[in-house]
Amino acid sequence: MHNIHEKITTVINYLLVLYTFLLPFNIHMSTTILHLIMLLYLFSGNLKDKVLFALKHKVVQAVISFFLLYLLWSINSNQMDIIFWKLNTFKYLFYIIIFITILQISFKNKIKNAFLISIFISEIISLLMLANYTMPFLITGYGKYVPFFYTYSQYSLLIIIAVGLS
Repeated sequence: MHNIHEKITTVINYLLVLYTFLLPFNIHMSTTILHLIMLLYLFSGNLKDKVLFALKHKVVQAVISFFLLYLLWSINSNQMDIIFWKLNTFKYLFYIIIFITILQISFKNKIKNAFLISIFISEIISLLMLANYTMPFLITGYGKYVPFFYTYSQYSLLIIIAVGLS
């Protein structure tokens, strides 16, 4: 049984590599992979120990503090629909618990490199779009020279993160 849990953990780490590679290209595919990661995480075993380990991590404590502070701040608000919408978007912050408890150190560079390679490919596609090359096989973004993203802001933020990681 222990061997199965180790194999599930390894599969999750490979899916994390694929997730970070696909993130700049296709948000729907990335979301599907993330849901698969979450499902496999439930079968990876030892969930109680993993969650207790994650709760001791400073990043997880910061995320929980941020979430609780937002809840405390929103008590006196009249804009409940906006508060619930924002709380719904905050749920993605809790994925850090999965990443902290399941990520194997040997996969850290693989995940980072997959992300950097995908950003590099995305940047090449952006430059080709700027040079008026048509790429009918690609679903491009909604900006004129922004592949795969809605706005230049999202694209530049990802480029900045990639530069920071490199």
